[in-house]
Amino acid sequence: MKKMQEGVLISRSDKMIEINHDEELIALQIDTSKFHMFNPVANRIWEIVKTPISLTDLCTILCDEFDIDIATCQIDVEELVQYLVNEKVIILIDG
Repeated sequence: MKKMQEGVLISRSDKMIEINHDEELIALQIDTSKFHMFNPVANRIWEIVKTPISLTDLCTILCDEFDIDIATCQIDVEELVQYLVNEKVIILIDG
């Protein structure tokens, strides 16, 4: 997996329809017609990236809210973001 470049912002795709169910999010990517289920942590990430944000800032917020260290958070979140970019759920913006 290619490491995300510094200065890149993470944001939601505008091609999504979403429904919250309990603490999970069900999202439909309009262009691909794929459904995605987000667990509570992924749902929180989805809430945060409503406004474009850097990986570092996103992980700072998550580390404050969840019991995780910054290094592990960055690895895990970057992996999730890359997957969601490939699925056209998340977009990356040059900052």
